Amino acid sequence: MAVAGFSHVNLTVSDLDRSRAWYARAVGWTELMAARTDTTTYAVGQVPGGAILVLRTHDEPAADAFDPRRVGLDHVSFAVASVADLSELEQTLQSMGATVSPIEQTPTAHVLSFRDCDGIALEAYLPL
Repeated sequence: MAVAGFSHVNLTVSDLDRSRAWYARAVGWTELMAARTDTTTYAVGQVPGGAILVLRTHDEPAADAFDPRRVGLDHVSFAVASVADLSELEQTLQSMGATVSPIEQTPTAHVLSFRDCDGIALEAYLPL
C-alpha cells in the first residue's frame, strides 16, 4: 500500500461555533457535516481547492493552549494563487482582529503568517 497524500487536517478548538464562523470568514471554510463521538463534537468542512479541515472540541479539553514549539503540529499552511490573494487575506484577517504578521518574501515563497481565534499558528503560502 502506498500513501496517496493527506486526507484531512483536524484541529482541536476551544469553541466549535466560534471557530466555524472564524474559519468560514477567514479562509472560506464551508461546513459539509457535523457529528458527535462519545467524547468530542466536530465539524467537517472544506476550504477552497478541496482540502478537508475538521474542527473538533473535546468534552475534557487539556488545560494548556496551542504552542508551535511543542512536539506535534507547528502550523497549517493554506495555498493561495496570487500576491493579491495574500493581500486580500491579510486585510480580512486584520478586519477580524486576528494576529497577523506582514507578508514576507522568503527564498521560496511569499508567506502570510497568522493565528486563529484559539492562537493556532496558520499561514498562507504562495511559491515563487
